[in-house]
Amino acid sequence: MYSDSLSSCVCARRQDDVGGAKSLWNSLLFDRVVAPSYVAVLQSVASDIGGHLSTAAAAGDGSDPLARYRRLFPHLSADVAGYWSTLVRAVYRDVARSSLALLPVVRDAEDPGTAAAVAAVEWHAVHDDQRGPVYFDNLQQTFPTAAAAAAAEPLHGKSSTSRTSRPSAPQPPPSAVAADRLRRALLAVGFPLVSLPSHVCTSFEAAGVSASYVSPSAVVAFFASASSRCRVADSSLPVDVADSRLRDDATVRLVLSYCLRDVELGAAAPPPPRLDGLPLLLCHDNLLRAFSAADPVFRTAHLDLVPGLGARFLHSAVLDAHFADAVWDGAPEFRSFDVQSFADLLPSILPACVYGPPNERALRSV
Repeated sequence: MYSDSLSSCVCARRQDDVGGAKSLWNSLLFDRVVAPSYVAVLQSVASDIGGHLSTAAAAGDGSDPLARYRRLFPHLSADVAGYWSTLVRAVYRDVARSSLALLPVVRDAEDPGTAAAVAAVEWHAVHDDQRGPVYFDNLQQTFPTAAAAAAAEPLHGKSSTSRTSRPSAPQPPPSAVAADRLRRALLAVGFPLVSLPSHVCTSFEAAGVSASYVSPSAVVAFFASASSRCRVADSSLPVDVADSRLRDDATVRLVLSYCLRDVELGAAAPPPPRLDGLPLLLCHDNLLRAFSAADPVFRTAHLDLVPGLGARFLHSAVLDAHFADAVWDGAPEFRSFDVQSFADLLPSILPACVYGPPNERALRSV
């Protein structure tokens, strides 16, 4: 064995032996021995981490087990060459080839025994994962926009800052807050967002392994799938938005901002994506429902004309944020609110002695 050659050629190939027996042997040694051994180390560390972490550990200063695990994934950048490139490529190919569950998805959870906050860790494989595809997180780099940052704010939120208050600690930019809130919302409803550095995805791709970042189309497909993985609420819809996993109208608007990002940036040509089946319809009664082409809701700001029928009207905050544009005029999940629609709704809010002959004609002329 050319063990002395291996130790001397880790950083660079010998120019006089490129393609020779020693070079080939070293490459095979990295590919067939060292890489599988490294993958075995990853598997052992993942097994030691298990399925739960304390919230304090999961959000620690880098000394927690999951942070150490993340640092074990090398970055296959353009600067990596020689035998190091051979090794790193072999590691990522071996992770995919083995179908080992080495990709962590970390969600907030609650320990049923102590009611203490914990982080639940799900482990997924790159390919052949029985629960479906997983996606890497690049939200911080791709999602933040002015509209998204605004959507992250509660509808009636107010600043507590006063002119006489002392300077506070530096706050993250609104875009970072929006990306973090979106990340938490997606994880809360069951979306498989991998908790590893973004370079892991590009490293898989550089090694010839198919891997995907999260995208609006992937999130829309997840919500539309009606899969058991999608858990918008613990009970069946409709449900009060405060009792859902999305918690409030601001989070619903934030998720919609991401799902409709291409439309709102003008990157998608009409028609807009179908909403049918997405459990993201917030009506004016504050109940969360699924969009339905068979049961469309009114898309209008004139709810005050027919009070008490909030279940049939899109929430005004959602309308203003996402659906006021004419591009949605023909969407089958919405109904136009015209004079005929107004007249048809009057019997629902007026007693028969008021609505009906001889008053019907006058009311229909409003």
